[in-house]
Amino acid sequence: MSLATGQRELNDAIPCTILVVDDTLNNLFVFQELIEQNFKSHRMLMTTDPKEGLKMASDHHPDAILLDFQMPGINGIEVCRRLKADASIMDIPVILITGTFVTPQLKAEGLDAGASDFIVKPIDIAELTAKIKVVLRGKHLEDELKDINKQLNLEMAKRQKTEADLLESEKKFREFVERTDNLIIQVDSKARFLYLNHMSNPIFGISPEECRDMSIFDFIHPEDVKRSKAFFRKWRSEHLKNTSFETRMVNKNDGTVSHLMCTVNCKYNEAGDLIHVNSIAQDITSRKRAEEEIILARKKAESATKAMQDFLSFISHEIRNPIHHIISYATFGIDKFDTKPKEQIKEYFKIIKESSNDLLGLLNDLLDLSKTESGKMLYHMTKTNLKKIIIRCVTECQSTAKEKGVSVETVIPDIPADLVGDVLKIGQVLRNLLGNAIKFSPPGKTITISLSAGEISMGRRITDDKSIPALCVVVKDEGVGIPENELESVFNKFTQSSKTNHQAGGTGLGLAICHEIVKGHNGRIWAENNPEGGTTFSFSLPYEQVLVTQIVE
Repeated sequence: MSLATGQRELNDAIPCTILVVDDTLNNLFVFQELIEQNFKSHRMLMTTDPKEGLKMASDHHPDAILLDFQMPGINGIEVCRRLKADASIMDIPVILITGTFVTPQLKAEGLDAGASDFIVKPIDIAELTAKIKVVLRGKHLEDELKDINKQLNLEMAKRQKTEADLLESEKKFREFVERTDNLIIQVDSKARFLYLNHMSNPIFGISPEECRDMSIFDFIHPEDVKRSKAFFRKWRSEHLKNTSFETRMVNKNDGTVSHLMCTVNCKYNEAGDLIHVNSIAQDITSRKRAEEEIILARKKAESATKAMQDFLSFISHEIRNPIHHIISYATFGIDKFDTKPKEQIKEYFKIIKESSNDLLGLLNDLLDLSKTESGKMLYHMTKTNLKKIIIRCVTECQSTAKEKGVSVETVIPDIPADLVGDVLKIGQVLRNLLGNAIKFSPPGKTITISLSAGEISMGRRITDDKSIPALCVVVKDEGVGIPENELESVFNKFTQSSKTNHQAGGTGLGLAICHEIVKGHNGRIWAENNPEGGTTFSFSLPYEQVLVTQIVE
């Protein structure tokens, strides 16, 4: 409420309560008459007892007090002091009434006690009315100022709480932004960075400060830039608030690529022009890799299933053929035993024997495969000489090589060739490699088998550099070779080279079994194509093994 409004309402005799304390009863009646004549809406409280006046002031909180200066027991100055000492009523204005001239000393004493004004008997009605109105107006304005101050304090407290809430909210937001694993960015209408959080370091390779004034397209994978720019043009031309897309980012420091799923919020002005774009990007690189691994695993599973189906089909055919020969020629022998010459019957037995040997070889391969599949294979580790094993195997294969028109040469230097291993299984590896070399070499070609000393890594990883002494056997042929992308897969189960799987039969198990045997000796086997044609199969075996019969898992 304004000062002018307060004055007008007081002049219109707003309701007020006035307490008069005077030890003379007649004076009280005089004051009562004067107040009733000059204040239309009022409440009059009167007492001749100063102590009762103090209590009435505390109980009723009057708007003004008229207090006689000279009273028995407690004078007006002391009553005024007690009034002002009470915090609940200290703001009530007090007019001291004195029957003597107001001396400077009296005035100073009264003002010091807290009096607002003085009036001297005999009472002048106009002066009394004016002074009461002045103190009432002052009290009213003081109350109004207190209300205003109270409202201001409440408003200030509310504003302080709002500011504190905003600060707390900002603190929580900053904690979220700076602790999240997501990349949070803001770019302007030209795709230049306005803000980035700390995730710019691992994803972009540089700090948020270094990214300022750079473009988001500076970090997008080159293959994704065209598509990302198309998205941005669409955001500028169309009023799209929220959208999402997937892209790749390149780390400027180490070149690593991160797959990000970006959720975008576009802000436009009243004219519909793009102001800025906010984005939260989640790094889904691990998920993409997992998806790729799942796809690869599915393909491998499908390939393995097909390979198994092909293998079963092939095995059923391979088993059926020798059994069919055995049954057929055994039947011929029985039916024609008395009519055919002995030479013809002998030929039947020869075919039965060859078919039986083929069937036995197939069953042995399947048995060895079963052992490797179960993770257990029995090895009889003894001290042996690798040179002797090589010579024995070459001797056994010479007749087959001669029939094929292929020559087999050995290159065995004078080096220590004693090692610890399973004689039969090492021989099985050599026979398989020599047999394949003879089978897939055209007539007139030469197969070379050589022995050399070397080393083999003890670790499983390429980075392992600790090695131990080993012997290396190399079987080199001049055959059709193996496609480069199949040099590793030929050691897989049920797998044959695409160049040889239609030649001379075979189960596709031999090299897989060789791989397991060499692995069981803590060795290594591998294949390479020769520059001049043909393939070289090599395997290395360490000199030392555990001298016991063991099951290798």
